[in-house]
Amino acid sequence: MSINIVSLIMQYLAPSLVGRIASSFGLEQTLAQKAIGAAVPAILSGLIGKASSADGARQLSTSLSQQDPGLLGNLAGMLGGGSQASLISGGTSALTSLLGGSALGALTGAVGKFAGIGEAPTKNLLGVLGPVVLGTLGQQQKRSGLDASGLASMLAGQKDNIASAMPAGFSQLLSGSGLLDQISGNLKGAASTATAAAGAAAATAKSAATAASSIGGAAASAAAKVPASLPTSQFRGFPIWLLALAAIAGILSYTWFTDTSRMATVGAPQKIVVGGVDLAGQMTSAVAGLKTSLGTIKDAASAQSALPKLRDAAGQIEKIQGLSGQLPADGKKSLSGMAAAALKTLEPIITAVLGTTGVGPVVKPTLDALRGRLEAMAKA
Repeated sequence: MSINIVSLIMQYLAPSLVGRIASSFGLEQTLAQKAIGAAVPAILSGLIGKASSADGARQLSTSLSQQDPGLLGNLAGMLGGGSQASLISGGTSALTSLLGGSALGALTGAVGKFAGIGEAPTKNLLGVLGPVVLGTLGQQQKRSGLDASGLASMLAGQKDNIASAMPAGFSQLLSGSGLLDQISGNLKGAASTATAAAGAAAATAKSAATAASSIGGAAASAAAKVPASLPTSQFRGFPIWLLALAAIAGILSYTWFTDTSRMATVGAPQKIVVGGVDLAGQMTSAVAGLKTSLGTIKDAASAQSALPKLRDAAGQIEKIQGLSGQLPADGKKSLSGMAAAALKTLEPIITAVLGTTGVGPVVKPTLDALRGRLEAMAKA
């Protein structure tokens, strides 16, 4: 099953966790989010470079095996507490070993400049992101049963995803650092795609402007003829351009409200609410909880420990499914998309967990019921 490693990592970096990171380092959350959005693909690009040689791939694989498997689930609790310093120190040390001190220094300067934050908080932020990136890669390597060579191939297959995630203008700040050498061609492709999209948008805007000009001319012409049929006293002092504007507004409003494809993508609700319950938020929370709980399962004993949390998450999904019947058609469609995305994310994790010796009998009934509900919502 195809994955997007950037998306997997960013799922752990939910807004609530980013807010906690920002608070711990005295940053505004928007700036912390901007810095994270730039740093994650840059770190991944550097790791692709590291894994491009056999020795580098083995070193990366060894580093991933040394990551604390429970760190991703405990990250929020480590921030702002006594474990924060060791978390940052360990992350910085790992990134320095894999990327090199010079490259990490260049990344620190580039991220700080791009996001508009100081050197100290940028270093701290990268120290936290290191374990998140490496921990996610380690999980994926283990679930897919990859050796060092397989890990290198998996990373190489992520070049387009990484290049697409790189914020506009950030790559120039890393010029000469070597971190982006492995995805330079992909960055050019992503830039070309963005340029083409911008050109298409500009062409559309130009066409709209031309049409509006024609409408305005027609409206002005019509307005000029009004005195021939109506008393001029009714229009004396009334600006012709205002009549044109009214005509344009009428046509645009008609186009806007009758274009169903536009309504589906522009101004779409951020929440899917029924009876005061945000089903979208509930779904996001349930999926995050499932990923965390599934990530702790290594054997029958840990499966038994994780079972109550899995049942809680399954209960959330059951509640969402029950309330989904009250949604209008567009709400059901949005929730269906979320359920399909959740299945795509969870399926490889569940498959790996059920393949672990002794785990299936403990959690399979709960996970089967969970998958059944998600599949039903995805088809609704």
